[in-house]
Amino acid sequence: RKLEMQLFKKNSLHTLLLIAASVIPYLLINVAFKLPHLTRETALAYGADFTPYVARGQVWRLITGTFLHYDLIHLVSNMSALIVVGRYVDYYFGHKRLYFIYFATAVAASLTSNIFHPTVWSVGASGAVFGLYGAFVATFFVQHPDKSKLTFSSGAIFFIGLHILRSLAAGFGQLGVNNAAHLGGFASGVPLGWLLLESKFDWELVRNSTAGILIGVFGIMQFTVYRYAPTPAQLMAREAQRKEWVGLAERGKKYSEIMIEFQAQVTAVQQNRITPDQFQSNWFNGLKPEIELLRMD
Repeated sequence: RKLEMQLFKKNSLHTLLLIAASVIPYLLINVAFKLPHLTRETALAYGADFTPYVARGQVWRLITGTFLHYDLIHLVSNMSALIVVGRYVDYYFGHKRLYFIYFATAVAASLTSNIFHPTVWSVGASGAVFGLYGAFVATFFVQHPDKSKLTFSSGAIFFIGLHILRSLAAGFGQLGVNNAAHLGGFASGVPLGWLLLESKFDWELVRNSTAGILIGVFGIMQFTVYRYAPTPAQLMAREAQRKEWVGLAERGKKYSEIMIEFQAQVTAVQQNRITPDQFQSNWFNGLKPEIELLRMD
């Protein structure tokens, strides 16, 4: 209880600033434009992570996508997790390292997403939150200089474990949940947290080595993943072709429905359920205009 009170009083400010960095864009974009959820065009316009754009120099998307959210449920889920784990990471590591872990693992999560989902746009803070989870887990395996800090809230541990399992299960069970970003954030957060807690590694070394690693990874991806990423023009052409195919399929379905109705009308005449005059009226006033409209399209 004493630890929880200290976390709320002394270690909430910087976590709340990170939360504000996600809530403000949500208010300015989702709420201001009255969007129940982000559309693809809006997300890309405001900085969503998207491999083809990152491949052509828009590197900032590796970070900016972290502060956008698909809808209110997405935002609340990530921010409720952040307020729990962020205070602990601030408590164990300090606020400077909290920011460092958050942004570094956000980039790592985005890069992982680019590798496994090169044609899907991505938004949300979950990759960075999972990075904080990874750093939090690292505290179990490193001898902290101040042993008195090694006190954990069972409620926080339960919440974090439940959120990890629920998020991963959702990612494997439904479309739109980016498990690649989750796992990329967590996998980068564990070693980064371990390095920051190990007394023989100082802050400058970890910061410089992490920056070097990220630059190196991005350079490698330029010659592998990004090298074969489609250009925006190619994506637009594919989208136009997809819409054309969808339109043809819808027209074919409608034409099939009209033919079924026509056959039903013929059967009704044969069985004396409607008169030939009624059949003719139905044809000229209903079915024929619908067929002509499909041909015009």
